[in-house]
Amino acid sequence: PSAATGGTFTPANYTIAYVNGVLTVIPVPLSITANPDSKVYNGVAYSGGNGVVYSAFVNGEGPGALTGALSYAGSSQGAVTPGVYPIVPQGFTSTNYTIGYFPNPLTITPKPLVGSITAADKVYDGNTAATITTRTLAGVVGADSVTYTGGTATFDTPLVGIDKTVTGTGLGLTGASAGNYTVNSVALTLADITPSVIPGEKLGVIPTVLPVGPPVPPIVVVNTPVTPQLATLVPPVVIAPAAPPPVAKTAVPVLAPVAPPVEVYVAPPRPRKQDRN
Repeated sequence: PSAATGGTFTPANYTIAYVNGVLTVIPVPLSITANPDSKVYNGVAYSGGNGVVYSAFVNGEGPGALTGALSYAGSSQGAVTPGVYPIVPQGFTSTNYTIGYFPNPLTITPKPLVGSITAADKVYDGNTAATITTRTLAGVVGADSVTYTGGTATFDTPLVGIDKTVTGTGLGLTGASAGNYTVNSVALTLADITPSVIPGEKLGVIPTVLPVGPPVPPIVVVNTPVTPQLATLVPPVVIAPAAPPPVAKTAVPVLAPVAPPVEVYVAPPRPRKQDRN
């Protein structure tokens, strides 16, 4: 041709033979990739998938250009226990596309459990050591065999007190299903530290120490009514020049309070008239 040689094309100079060509239409590569998925262990087998991503249709086509229906395979199907499993897409055919299937992981994570403890009260002993009495779990699936175990516990201080904080540490899980779960290794509770009892003393009786000082005089009650009574007064004895006969005592009734004694003067006997001369 003149375009190829730069000259003119003269058909008379050639014997032309026509050969049929072959048109080969190559299918377009199409990638179908599973989306990753995850779940928390719940005792239920996984099935299906989380959808796929297509790359890439041509001429504006989409999944409708494919024959069949999307489904999934791989060890993710039926997986129950925690772990990582492949999700494999499948199910399509096409003459226009060469389909490549690409997996992504299913991740099943252990279920978190809530562990609780109780601790025993104790009598004051000067240290913070505490004793765990019970351990319980909340959230176990079905009849799974799992137990909250181990650990040590301490009071916040060694001092006497009510509802003191007790901290348990080093707690964990055992049992055939323990791998399906996680749990808090630290748990809090409350317990009491009560006063210690000295032998021979009653609990709670505090001896009273009285101050040492001078003796306290007795309290005198004034103006207290007193039953009337007889008081015997002893008059003074007057010594006369001559020994007179003894003078009889006279009882004088008085009312209490008793007045001071009244002195009674008794005159000596008068000499007889004949004795005065």
